[in-house]
Amino acid sequence: MPLPRMTTRRWMIVVAAIALSMGFARVALTWYSAQEGASYHASTADRMRTVGLYMRRQLARGEIPEAERAEVEGAAAQHMEWAEYYSTLAKRDRDVASRPWLPVPPDPPAPIEGSR
Repeated sequence: MPLPRMTTRRWMIVVAAIALSMGFARVALTWYSAQEGASYHASTADRMRTVGLYMRRQLARGEIPEAERAEVEGAAAQHMEWAEYYSTLAKRDRDVASRPWLPVPPDPPAPIEGSR
């Protein structure tokens, strides 16, 4: 049995079907990577926040020697800044996962090392 003739109409249908499947694949990949990113960034934010709060608790209890207090205060503040940064990334990734057909916004600026 010979193959049907590929008329212009049939080629247009083939091209449209390929374009739709490629678009669906891109949306699915964006959704999956955004879900993974949101999970990773949320857990990293939790870890950073936990370490920052632990350092602050040690400072409040007086468990840190006076010579190291300034350094630990700076490290605790920096951990809290990074926790906020990763929380922002997790929110952005959750937003992207809820609407994967829209463009992905750029990352917010990272905290500057040693800013405090």
